[in-house]
Amino acid sequence: MRRVLIIGFALACAAIAADARGAQAEPTAEERIQAYVEPSVVYVDTTWTAELWDTNVQGGEALLTEGDAAVSVSFGCTGFFVNPEGYIATAGHCVEYDDAVKSGFQQAAIDWVFENQPYPNQTFTRAQIEGFAANGDYAFRERKAKYTIAYEIATSGESASKTAVAQLRGLRGFERGDVALLDIQGEDFPALKLASERAVEIGLDLVSIGFAASVDEVTDVDLNPSYNSGSVTAKRTRGGGETEFYQIDAAVSSGMSGGPAVDLQGRVIGLNSFAPAREQQPFNFIAPASVVSEMLRDKGVENTLGATNAIYREGLNAYFAGERDEAIENLEEVLAREPSHELAGDYLRKARALPEEEDGLPILPIVLGLAALAVAGGVAALLLTRRRRAAADAHETATAGPAAQPPAAAPVPSER
Repeated sequence: MRRVLIIGFALACAAIAADARGAQAEPTAEERIQAYVEPSVVYVDTTWTAELWDTNVQGGEALLTEGDAAVSVSFGCTGFFVNPEGYIATAGHCVEYDDAVKSGFQQAAIDWVFENQPYPNQTFTRAQIEGFAANGDYAFRERKAKYTIAYEIATSGESASKTAVAQLRGLRGFERGDVALLDIQGEDFPALKLASERAVEIGLDLVSIGFAASVDEVTDVDLNPSYNSGSVTAKRTRGGGETEFYQIDAAVSSGMSGGPAVDLQGRVIGLNSFAPAREQQPFNFIAPASVVSEMLRDKGVENTLGATNAIYREGLNAYFAGERDEAIENLEEVLAREPSHELAGDYLRKARALPEEEDGLPILPIVLGLAALAVAGGVAALLLTRRRRAAADAHETATAGPAAQPPAAAPVPSER
């Protein structure tokens, strides 16, 4: 009966331990990265506008001016905070006036001229208008760019976003590093830490993050970026060795340009830049974080986390370490500072589901320790009982047998 009680108690303690472990499943690397990085990732919309002029007319003729609905073209990219005062890093080609913008203007001009037929007493087919554009008849003057930043402020399961117009503070075009610095001016934004160039080696595991345009074509549009795992496969240069890029095998698609590529500690090692034309396999390039660091130094901007983000990360560190009380304390402070912080709310709920602590000591080790002591004590009691019974049996045999016959040796219980 005593053995049954001991075994039952041990099984009960094991069940308690299993339930406690089940409260916090071991997180994957992607889950950790999402928790640390996602609040810092933003959507970058660049909209270019320009006056449309027909240069084939003597002296030129304005077809669309700023007072009208000027011709426009928009591009979507990804960025991330690098300073809590609202500084954002993205890819240079996402904000510069390049061939993609020119091509977009041409297509927008063709569409507008065909739909509006602005020439008196003349109507042209689309093919004819495309011919005018190919001959360079259309010019785009007074070009302006507007950079709109959208970032997630969802809470309580309801998705929402906040937008702000950014100013361009620095630009290195595609041939000079492909990095740009934007600023929406504010305070306590959740910046990411930039890794040093020494931390990047061939074979380094990474996750490339960004808003893939192809995803929005088949799903509802939201501000949840994609996370694609891979590694650094080579270090390359362009422009006769002037510009360095890292080659990676993580998938990067249109719209993810400018998004961070981070190591498994959530540090930015680079930002998504480009892929070779017509390449079908995951074969992409990222601009090194060192280029961003150089630009920040040039502008007198420091790469720091910000107060609320530092507390949030401390809360995550405590949660992933199983430290319930510290995680709850930090995450509650984050929500007091920023009630719309969705991930802080999610991890606060998860932290409250962790095993409770008493006097700073986790309950689980205490339970397991008591279980071990109880089992050991039960085994000792069982052994002592066996020894006493064996001694009594030996005494009875010695007194009942012939005087000349020595008593049989007392059996020694097994120490199993």
